[in-house]
Order: sequence, then C-alpha cells, then structure tokens
Amino acid sequence: MDLERVTSFLDELKREVYAYNEKVRHTGFYLKPVHLVYKNGMKYIYVGRYWYVLKREKGKIRWIYAGMKKPKESLPDPPAIPKITIVCNGDACEVLSELGIK
Repeated sequence: MDLERVTSFLDELKREVYAYNEKVRHTGFYLKPVHLVYKNGMKYIYVGRYWYVLKREKGKIRWIYAGMKKPKESLPDPPAIPKITIVCNGDACEVLSELGIK
C-alpha cells in the first residue's frame, strides 16, 4: 500500500476517534487517535488502541496510560476500528492484522 492510501485511511480512522473523544471528554478518558513506534528503521502505526487519562498540572497537559480496554463500562462503546498495525519502511507500507497476517 502506498503512503498516500495509508494517509487517507488513517485520516478517516482518526476522524472517528476524534468524534468519539468529543462524546467522552467530560469523563477525562480519551482513546489515543494514533500511536507511533519507531524501531529498527521501521515505523509502526496503531490506531485507536490505547486509552489515556488527561491530567492538567501546573499549566501542562499530561497523558497517563489507562490500558487497552475501555476503562469504564459506563463509557459508550468506541468506534469499530480494525485491530491492525501499519508498518512503514520509507514510502512503502504494509497493513497487518492483529494476527500478523497480511
């Protein structure tokens, strides 16, 4: 998959996460839109997988990791985002499922 298609796909998924976060912002919990990991020259992209609590301290914002599962049952269900990992090496990207299958 080329970088342009990956970017377009990510933009759509991020819009869904942003809309969801607007609904739950009063709780202090947020679904992180995109998590990037750089390792061995590769970029790994995870979308809507990790929960955080937003804390404001001394005029700064701190994101505190809250896990991979919905932190409160009372929260509405998050958008149905596929459990995928996008792996990029330069402009070439692969989409892997949760099981590591292309």
